[in-house]
Amino acid sequence: MSTNLRDLSPIPLPDDEPSNRGRFSDDRAYWEELHKRRYLQWQGGDSVEQIAASEGVTYNAVKHSLVWCEARLSRAEVLAAHQTRLRLAAFGRLSNRYLDELESLMSDPNPVIRSRALEHFRKTVGLETGSAVNVNVSQRTTVSNDQPCCFEQLMDRVRAKLVAEQREQRQIAAQEELVTLAGVNTG
Repeated sequence: MSTNLRDLSPIPLPDDEPSNRGRFSDDRAYWEELHKRRYLQWQGGDSVEQIAASEGVTYNAVKHSLVWCEARLSRAEVLAAHQTRLRLAAFGRLSNRYLDELESLMSDPNPVIRSRALEHFRKTVGLETGSAVNVNVSQRTTVSNDQPCCFEQLMDRVRAKLVAEQREQRQIAAQEELVTLAGVNTG
């Protein structure tokens, strides 16, 4: 291990590398943290070669750490991590030009151009998904006794309850107003 790794580690690393790497090893937490840190460093944009050089290990050791972490994630999480890495790398390469252009568009007096620039920025950084076609599929497989079998029916029930509560609130307010008016007239 290089001195650089010891200085950067948030947990104190022992002088000797652990030799027992088994499932029930006392050093298991050490290796898990090492793998996770390498994975986060890779996801942050460092290449495998850079990580290996900074830690004084082989290329295969870093690849093993990446594979170890990805094996413990679901397929969707792995794909999301790869997309995030690619997005961060592209943003890092294009950041200066992109930010200059975004700044000029956001300072444009035309509000439509500013709005579109902001929308594009949100899509670029992943705050907003693409403007693809959204398809809602409603499959009704069972009909149960008076239970909603789809989201739309559930929302209709909620709306109906809300309208009924509002109507009840108005009736109560009207009755209270009549009582106060009757009290004023008799008093």
